[in-house]
Amino acid sequence: MRYWLTGLFITLSMQANAACLPTDLCARITGLADQPLGAWGGSGDMTSTYTLCAYVQNDNESNYKVTGTGTGAGNSYILSNGTSDISMTVEYEEDSAPGWVVLNENIATTFPNPETSDELCGSGNTAKVRVTVADSVMQYTTSGSYSGTVNLEISPD
Repeated sequence: MRYWLTGLFITLSMQANAACLPTDLCARITGLADQPLGAWGGSGDMTSTYTLCAYVQNDNESNYKVTGTGTGAGNSYILSNGTSDISMTVEYEEDSAPGWVVLNENIATTFPNPETSDELCGSGNTAKVRVTVADSVMQYTTSGSYSGTVNLEISPD
């Protein structure tokens, strides 16, 4: 049995299209795009990983916070086909401090190593986001096309 699961992840930033002014304390995420999960083959977790750049300007501590929300009840991370919902897990990892950290819905999580010199991150990405739908969830899912949104907000700490 094959399930077709299509995930649409739209990511948002506090500073979506505005540049940081030189004297501002601001933060910005760049490099995010919609990510399909593809088709589930009948076993195993479904995972999508994508890279991003976290930029913070004029923060003496150089820390930043990432808050994730989804489109489910209480801003939970879900995929939906209109009648059924599938839960998913969202994790974040900095390139300079390896180790995946679960982003719990509506809870700001602090990270220590943003890009601080180039707002557009010309030197490369600084982090990754991973979205996973567990095999144990997929085993009991109704076949169909599912989509969902994960919103990420970044702020100076």
